[in-house]
Amino acid sequence: MKNIILNFKRYKINKSALIILLTLHFSLITLHLKAQPPQGFSYQAIITDEMDMPLANTAVGMRVTILEDSEEGRPVYVETHTPATDPIGHVSLIVGAGDVVSGDFASIVWGAGGYW
Repeated sequence: MKNIILNFKRYKINKSALIILLTLHFSLITLHLKAQPPQGFSYQAIITDEMDMPLANTAVGMRVTILEDSEEGRPVYVETHTPATDPIGHVSLIVGAGDVVSGDFASIVWGAGGYW
């Protein structure tokens, strides 16, 4: 253990430069992580029948469409899912991880405008 400590003492490191380099390094990592677009997001719902009763333990088909700018906007991404409900009619899925019908989820520029 003393050998290692003595070897490190041989190198003079400017503490200010080390702090600046470490700060810059972690700042760049943080910026890189924040710049990543979402790979998907969670969606949950309770599926009901015409009488508003939950559809328990039932396979359902769902189509997810992301529209640009408004509720009547251009579809930029469309996918389908076939989840099964649980005993209370609950389904959970990841938008962006379904069977793609059209578009590319990864190419949506989320900060460029409104999406519906």
